[in-house]
Amino acid sequence: MGETLAVNRVVADAIQRARIRIGNGESLSESFQSSSVFPPLVIRMLRVGETTGALDTALENVNYFYSREVGESTERALKLLEPALTLILGSIMALIVGSVLLPMYDVLGTVKL
Repeated sequence: MGETLAVNRVVADAIQRARIRIGNGESLSESFQSSSVFPPLVIRMLRVGETTGALDTALENVNYFYSREVGESTERALKLLEPALTLILGSIMALIVGSVLLPMYDVLGTVKL
């Protein structure tokens, strides 16, 4: 069911195992807790949702948690990528300039005026 939506194979396998455990009578939070894939905060949200009867709200909170986490991870990756790309492009430019100017200086050094 939900494992087909997960792009990450590890998460998809964990969801499939949780689905089997739920079919065997375990609660949603217990079945997700048995795998070490999901963070404790998500497990607590699911447990609170089960005990209060507001599982839909708990699942919305889990969705918000993961959406925020993905956004923050993407921002962090981009912040690290920008300086790395600057260094790489600067190195390429230095190689190009060096490969053009060094032969010119060699030629100018051999010319006698």
